Amino acid sequence: MPIWSKLYQPKQTKFGAYKFFTDGAIPGHNKVTDFFYSFWCDLSKNGHKPSRADIQPVNLKKYLNRVILLDVTGDGPDIQLTVRLIGTHVAAFYGELSGQDINAMENKPAAARIYNICRQVLQQDKPILTVTTGISSDKTHLEAYSLYMPLYDTAGKPHKIIASADILPIA
Repeated sequence: MPIWSKLYQPKQTKFGAYKFFTDGAIPGHNKVTDFFYSFWCDLSKNGHKPSRADIQPVNLKKYLNRVILLDVTGDGPDIQLTVRLIGTHVAAFYGELSGQDINAMENKPAAARIYNICRQVLQQDKPILTVTTGISSDKTHLEAYSLYMPLYDTAGKPHKIIASADILPIA
């Protein structure tokens, strides 16, 4: 069990307001999100629309514990987000959600925020970075960097979202 899960329980960590960034404003905020943004951009070269088949876990090994893979069903405002995979670092804060809808999270404002951002990713058809402040039960101030990136089916329609989340104490 990671040390984070002992220190910060999902029910006891409160996340608040967030800022979001797109396009050229994404790089430079966090080394984990920079890694994933660069990875997604490399997959997107020459108009290629990245799919789940393009994602090889060995290429993400360094930060695999910070990955979230979401299945998207439905269209427009009526989408459903099912967690296919959640890394241990992320699960330490939000709980183990594999196989469940994002709305199963105990932190309802965070679930609503994730749904809102994912709808925007699907609508805008591009990655979005969010930076969210938080506080743990021991009053440690935190900052969460979450990058949401679309993945496409064979017809070029987004049907999954791969995300990275890096949650750090603010020094």
